[in-house]
Amino acid sequence: MLGSLAWDDGINGVYVNAAFQYYDGRNVSNNAAEKGGGGIYTRVFKDADQTLTVGVNTTLMRYNRNLSYFTYGQGGYFSPQQYVILNLPVEWAGRNGAFTYDVKGSIGVQHYRQDASNYFPLNDGSTRQGVAAGIANAVGSGLDSNAQYPGQSKTGVSYSLSAVGEYQLAPQLAFGATASLGNAYQYREWLAAVYMRYSFTKQTGLQPFPPTPLS
Repeated sequence: MLGSLAWDDGINGVYVNAAFQYYDGRNVSNNAAEKGGGGIYTRVFKDADQTLTVGVNTTLMRYNRNLSYFTYGQGGYFSPQQYVILNLPVEWAGRNGAFTYDVKGSIGVQHYRQDASNYFPLNDGSTRQGVAAGIANAVGSGLDSNAQYPGQSKTGVSYSLSAVGEYQLAPQLAFGATASLGNAYQYREWLAAVYMRYSFTKQTGLQPFPPTPLS
């Protein structure tokens, strides 16, 4: 279930969103999540061929259970009991003849907290968790106490940078390239790609911007 509201007068804008998600799977524990966020932005420079936009954005998220791992019954997805990020995004987009571009960047701070989670979280009457806990407590070294992945809490810098450029080679053919890097949640990501776009109708007039890369 998702809801969002946005307002934009051509120079300034504001947006908010909220979502509730329920996770149900076979041989995987159920889970539920509440997510929300919002932000404001202003176009500090704007003309017919380029815009420069700055803003402030925040995202909040919480899951009922931490199912981030990959043993039987876990979900393998980032599911913190508390997550918040506050960042300052900047975007510069424009065109120069047949070439259009979009450069985005952001810097901010993020914090998340995860509860301890059983190796085998399914409450299906099996003895897996009990056996694992007995072994973990007996062996000790190298195994988590009570066969639980330990909880954790981390705060750090968040950042992202992306760029895309597209050139209209012919009325129905465009060539583009995109690259990005950033960190979010528990991972860092680097991406680069080139693409060709073919349109079934001829593209005439000024090229719209920002370009939309294939994904």
